[in-house]
Amino acid sequence: LTTAEIQQLENINDIQITANDHYWENYTITELRVYDATHLRLRELGLSYTFPESIISKTPFGSINLSAKAQNIWFKAFNFPDAINFDPEVSSQGVGNSRGFDLLTGPTAKRYGLSLNLTF
Repeated sequence: LTTAEIQQLENINDIQITANDHYWENYTITELRVYDATHLRLRELGLSYTFPESIISKTPFGSINLSAKAQNIWFKAFNFPDAINFDPEVSSQGVGNSRGFDLLTGPTAKRYGLSLNLTF
């Protein structure tokens, strides 16, 4: 090995860090952490079915309705790196005027529901 090759081997960084440390430690300039919050979201989806009279005529029910609902099903923040998984509508600072400020906040929770409505 040449002297230059030996110096290169001696300068190898062999200290392991976590992915979180790598992300936060390498973005020290504020402008690198500011993103355009343009995003697309499927906020709510609902499906309802009312059973026809021909099916319920021999039951004690006047009507039967079955509904399914889902909220916050999908979103895509186009200008954010994929690994961040940031939701631009979440405020990690609680109540106040800090919308869009994120400090290790997860995306909005998905919610699913099912309802059955029977009348007599």
